[in-house]
Amino acid sequence: MKPIDNASVPTIPAVLDAFADSWPEALLLSADDRDLTAAEFVRLCREFASGLQATGLAKGSAVGVLLPNGWRWMVATLGAAYAGLVAVPLNTWYKEAELADATSRANLSLIITQRTVLGRDFVALTESAGIAEPGDAFRGTFFWDSGDTPFERTGDPPKPAREIVDPADHALYVFTSGSSAAPKVVVLDHGNLIANGFAMGERQGLGQGERIWFTSPLFFGYGCANAVMVALTHGATICFQERFEALDGARFASERRCTVFYGLGQVIRALVDAKATAAYDLSALRTGAIGLSPEEKRMAVEDLGIRDGCSVYGLTENYGLCTMTEPGDALETVMNTVGRPLPSHPIRITDLGTGETIEETDGSRLGEIQLRGCITPGYLDNSQSNDEAFTSDGWFRSGDLGWFDGDGRLHYGGRIKEVVKIRSITISPAEVETFVCTHPDVDQAYVFGWPAADGTEQLACGVVVKPGVCMGADFEAELRNWLRERLSSYKVPSVFVFLGSTEVPLTATGKVNKRLIGEQFLAKQSVSTHQERSRSKQ
Repeated sequence: MKPIDNASVPTIPAVLDAFADSWPEALLLSADDRDLTAAEFVRLCREFASGLQATGLAKGSAVGVLLPNGWRWMVATLGAAYAGLVAVPLNTWYKEAELADATSRANLSLIITQRTVLGRDFVALTESAGIAEPGDAFRGTFFWDSGDTPFERTGDPPKPAREIVDPADHALYVFTSGSSAAPKVVVLDHGNLIANGFAMGERQGLGQGERIWFTSPLFFGYGCANAVMVALTHGATICFQERFEALDGARFASERRCTVFYGLGQVIRALVDAKATAAYDLSALRTGAIGLSPEEKRMAVEDLGIRDGCSVYGLTENYGLCTMTEPGDALETVMNTVGRPLPSHPIRITDLGTGETIEETDGSRLGEIQLRGCITPGYLDNSQSNDEAFTSDGWFRSGDLGWFDGDGRLHYGGRIKEVVKIRSITISPAEVETFVCTHPDVDQAYVFGWPAADGTEQLACGVVVKPGVCMGADFEAELRNWLRERLSSYKVPSVFVFLGSTEVPLTATGKVNKRLIGEQFLAKQSVSTHQERSRSKQ
């Protein structure tokens, strides 16, 4: 029996109430600053909702949550639902202009924050962004540094959630990462958050009482629309710290005997590099969402011991994840596929030219991944993006390449906009990266298109080698020859850039920025080569 089984309707308040009614003393969250049982957490959510209602906000108004990972973030984000409002998790790394823009585009009615967040002065930040004081429709910024609520107590509890919130009502507005375009505001509703949260937890084989170790900022979709919803629907404890540091995080997870791991590739590498399993007992970890690259997934399973870790694929727009491998799958399957579709998501692959559906392939024919089921109803106030995002027959365009193999497992082929054409032949960077990473001396590989001297496009590859490997011309020649024995000649990168593990450029959300690899390293090489040629002519 899980909270979702006892919920009157599939909404956040109804599932939380079911959690508290059935297991009031069960730990719902564990953070650096406070642990809360289900009963304590629901009480705080209702008090928070009562304070929000006292401000006079209409149902469906948007509330910005500008808080670091902590119990207050959870209460503010989920408590807003009890008042029939939409929570908008805000990035605590925002600068002045970004915060002002996010406030405007999400139509925020008020913001909840702290005076200091991760060492930054947020009083000054909100003042410079012009959101510290009330405006026309904006109620101002409320600072929550102490106490159980940032509002004055009214003594009036909020109305029962079932009278306020329906499954189709909006629950969250979540910003996309904006790594390749301007961030968009993704609308997520209650019913699909609950349905997909349950589907994701079921695929991982979770039972009531699990402890989820979450290592990223909760304001990303990976947290608020994924791990948090998995925890709520399964009666699990979600455990998180204000910020991640490898050995301190391992201590935190060890002390809490966490059973489920939610960490991206950089976290996995940091834990392995710090020899976290030698310092702390992480043997309770058995499943979870692990990494992106084949090597990261191998490290999670073999080096961290997460034996049933799941390879995953998903988007904020599809409420977290839409495909996952299953506990018990072979390591090769976990490393090289992203699993089968969840029951919450019908998926099809369509030809980029004709639009026809592509059935199973051996990877020789890539198409766009398109989804239905638990899909966003659209981007907030963005008709152009909505028109582009959905097909005429109602499928969501992921913008990603992929293919299904004969076992019905999805293989991820990279972003469509990252596709490189060499001699009119379409190449998937993700496919080449997988091959490069199978070289015994290669740790990471990032393949992308880059202008050649003659104006055509060439295939470039940023490579991070394993410790102790010399990154010289001899190794480059050996790697190139090694790839030629395994790949068609047109898929072998023309240019290699060798990077130290700390030199890989990242976006603000922690994703690798391939464009910056070219700008920071290849552009320099081009300038250097041009200068050398100029000197030789003098």
